[in-house]
Amino acid sequence: MSPAFPTPLPAVQDAIPRLPITPPDSVQSTPNLERAEKSPIKLALHVLSTEKAGLAHLENFYQSNRFAQEALSQAIDQLAFTSENGGKLVITGVGKSGKIGQKIEATFKSLGVDSTFLYPTDALHGDLGTIKPVCLASLSSTADMRTDFMPE
Repeated sequence: MSPAFPTPLPAVQDAIPRLPITPPDSVQSTPNLERAEKSPIKLALHVLSTEKAGLAHLENFYQSNRFAQEALSQAIDQLAFTSENGGKLVITGVGKSGKIGQKIEATFKSLGVDSTFLYPTDALHGDLGTIKPVCLASLSSTADMRTDFMPE
């Protein structure tokens, strides 16, 4: 690790309480879709309501949890440093984590952040050459419900 990188966060197993995968029901949720007419408009409104509740939950989490604020700030600093110094974000994962990682990679690419997805098995068989000394790796796993950002 280069001394110019921000200091990595200490390993803390249970510092952040586990959150439910789905956001809590919003106060102004749409009627139960099983009982209501399943029109495209009602379905779209239900999706928007669910997303709104999820974003509100995330906003509250980052407003109220100091550890989460520090972790987010450090992740942003590491990503900015990597991008400014010609590195790239290397995302890896297997199964559902891998599919989510591929979507994250596409999102970062659309934002102009140099990124790539690396299958862990391909990494073991010679594709580690795609990682430069200034790269930032995102290692995801649903086994422990966490994502780690690790400067190379």
